[in-house]
Parts: sequence; structure tokens; C-alpha cells
Amino acid sequence: MREIRKNNHYISQFYLKHWSPDGVQINGYRTLVSHQDVPVWKRYSIRSVAYYKDLYTIMTKTGEVDEFERWLGSNFESPTEDAIHKVINRQQMTPNDWERIIRFTASQYVRTPARLIENMSRWQQQLPEIVEKSLKETVNNLKNGTIPDRTNQSSNNTDRFPGQVKFTPSTEKGTSIIEVNAIAGRGMWLWEMKHLLSSTINELLKHNWCVMTAWPGFRWVTSDDPVICLNYYAPEQYDFKGGWGSKGSEILFPLSPHHLLYTKIGYKKPENRNLNLEMSTKFQKLFIEHAYRWIFAENPIEEIEILRPRTVNKIKFDSEKNEWLRWHDMQSKEEIAFDQ
Repeated sequence: MREIRKNNHYISQFYLKHWSPDGVQINGYRTLVSHQDVPVWKRYSIRSVAYYKDLYTIMTKTGEVDEFERWLGSNFESPTEDAIHKVINRQQMTPNDWERIIRFTASQYVRTPARLIENMSRWQQQLPEIVEKSLKETVNNLKNGTIPDRTNQSSNNTDRFPGQVKFTPSTEKGTSIIEVNAIAGRGMWLWEMKHLLSSTINELLKHNWCVMTAWPGFRWVTSDDPVICLNYYAPEQYDFKGGWGSKGSEILFPLSPHHLLYTKIGYKKPENRNLNLEMSTKFQKLFIEHAYRWIFAENPIEEIEILRPRTVNKIKFDSEKNEWLRWHDMQSKEEIAFDQ
């Protein structure tokens, strides 16, 4: 029997190794801590950070399924290691190398807890509209003589909308009542990621991408939410709400402490890709601001508590920790109910 991959790393381990002096440990700074005595910087095993148990595992009536974790690994992580190695070592890049890195960038953007939390808020508002769309599709299928496959409506299949369709005979002869139910949870998240990484991702492949390098001696950090979709208006006027196909939005992704993947949508590649100290520092500020709960660095940054003061709050820290400990059980109960 194949072993289920339960430790789901939402930041790829091979990616974090680029910030590791020995390929095993990395310097980590937590933006939320339980008490003031927690070390500002601490060395962590790469295997022990940026993961949650069963983050992507789906529960069905026949058991746990880790299909999504394996899909990410085989389609986005494994094919990309050599391509990023070429970037770091200034080797000739092929079109296939560029495509792999862009695809990896997309996968790294959608799979983080920060993105999940952002989506949960959005789903609370949009779920009725999503369910209504699914209901209309079901009715159209019936009119066309297509009977929905119950197995494809189950939340354990990330290729299909994670909703449950129920048919109840009506009092009116020859008719039925159709009911569509959906839950804004793990199944919805995996389904949406699969959709984005299978079709919407093509939008990213159209842009003019390049690699920028930091000022000599300058070393960028990375984080637990490393891909930034930036809308920049002025030095102190910007937000992180840019879109994959929104003209003027900039996408930034540090590939190593010295290399940055970059595009500005709808624009040509910048001529100067070797950044001066001022621009390198500005990008560093963005990477630090955009971090969710972790900042990772090749070497500790002395002024980190000035650049991104950490929150000391035991109640909030424990609450988040307990929420993630309950994540799999809570989501599994809903998924099993939908798989009946």
C-alpha cells in the first residue's frame, strides 16, 4: 500500500535550500510569537518549517487521498529544480526552462495558508453565486440528456467542483427538485487551485519574464508567502492585490538570495536587470512586508524587528496553532459527509 504524504509543505523544500548555508537548516523569523523570550532568529531544519499535516489531504469514505500533494510534486516542483539551478549559475535558459519556472511560481502562489485565508473570506461572499452557476450547469446537462456522475461531484475529486447534487422527487409528476450544496473549505481550495494551475496559468505564460539580480553583496529574504502580485502607484502607495492578467501589475518572486523572477504585465522586459542598492532595498522591503508568519534568510538580519515588528500575543498564537491542529479532523468530517 502506498504511504500517504501527510506532511504537506506549502513552501517547497528544494526552494528553501537556496537560503540554507548547508542545505539542511535555515534561519527563520516568526512574525507572531507566544512570548517575548522567543529568539528573534532561530535555525530550523528545512523539513520542520512551512508545512502543516494534511494541509492537502482529502478524506473519503475509503480513506485518505494525497493526490493533490503528489500532483504538485510531479508537475510543478520536480521539473523546476534544474531550471532554477541554471538561473543561479547563469547558464543558458531554454523556453522549456522558463515555462517550468513560471508554472512553479504559479503553484507557489496559490498553495500557501495566506492564500487559503484570503480565499476563505472571498468564498463567504461568492459561494452562493458559485453554487447557482453549478446548479444551472446541472440543469443544462439534464436538458441535454447528460446525467451527472455522482462520483465526480464528490469533494475527493479535485478536478470537479466540490459540491453535492441531490435529486428529490417532486409532487408534480415527471419532475424533481435539484439541490446543490457546497462547503467553503479544503475541497473548494484544492478544486480552485487545480483549475488555476490547469487553465488560468496559461495567462502567465504570455507575459515578458526576466531575472533580476541584487546589488553585489545584497541578499534578499524569502517568506511563507513569497510570490507577490503588486500594484504600485507611488513610493508609499501600493498594494498586493495585483492580478495574473491585470495590465500594470508586477509579479515578483525571489528565486535565491540574489535572483528575482520579475514581470510587469503588458510591458516589455526592463533593460537594466542588475539592480542598484536602492532598488534591491525596496524589493527587500516588499518581501518582508508580504510575509505571513515566517521570514527566511540566508543570514539573520539585525534590523528585522524594525523592518517587520513581530506580534507578541500568546492567545492569538495558541488559537492559530490549535486551529491548524484541528484542520484535518474538521475538514475530513465535511468531506466524508459529501462522499456519502
